[in-house]
Amino acid sequence: MEASPSASLPVDTVRRGIPGAHFWKRSKLISPNPASTSVPPSPSAKNEGMYSRSRVEGNDSVCLWLGANVMLEYSCEEATDLLQKNLQNAKVSLEVLTDLQFLRDQVTIIQVTIARVYNWDVHRRRIRSAASASTDS
Repeated sequence: MEASPSASLPVDTVRRGIPGAHFWKRSKLISPNPASTSVPPSPSAKNEGMYSRSRVEGNDSVCLWLGANVMLEYSCEEATDLLQKNLQNAKVSLEVLTDLQFLRDQVTIIQVTIARVYNWDVHRRRIRSAASASTDS
């Protein structure tokens, strides 16, 4: 069963953030000297499908948008660990949502089947009562 696109949005969002944290971690390993002038260009998403490259100095920490107007600054290692943990949690949550959607579909099928059996029984009783009323008169 396929999950809805809105349910997989957190997984996609976290998955897109991990390469950025890895990039900053690698660039810190490449040029550990803060006075170094060779800062590699960093990729950043400006909009859906639109990316740019810029040179940013002072790459010892990153800011992560946590939602609800909250942004926190983390070291590159902490940010990578947090994003990996969030990705695992989002995948587990997506699996649970997929299972719940399957159960909802099964409940709907059972309800429709019960309604059809009930309607068939009502129809059968009406035919019986009509047949017994015609034989009585």
